[in-house]
Amino acid sequence: RTRVRLPDVGYDCTEVVVRKALEPYGTVHHMIREKEKDYGLYTMAVIVFMTIKKKLPNMVNIGGRTNEMQYRG
Repeated sequence: RTRVRLPDVGYDCTEVVVRKALEPYGTVHHMIREKEKDYGLYTMAVIVFMTIKKKLPNMVNIGGRTNEMQYRG
């Protein structure tokens, strides 16, 4: 499983919307919202744990926003 960070996913985007955008590139196993360490507030970032089957693009459109995909590998 690879950890993929999406830094700018709106709060109105559901898990279904994010899964639908990432399904062509692999199997999504689990998703969480990122929290700030100091304040415990949720940020706009989403962490997705997925098995990558196809090369991930640098940018992906999720819920009308263009997101950079950050991952190692």
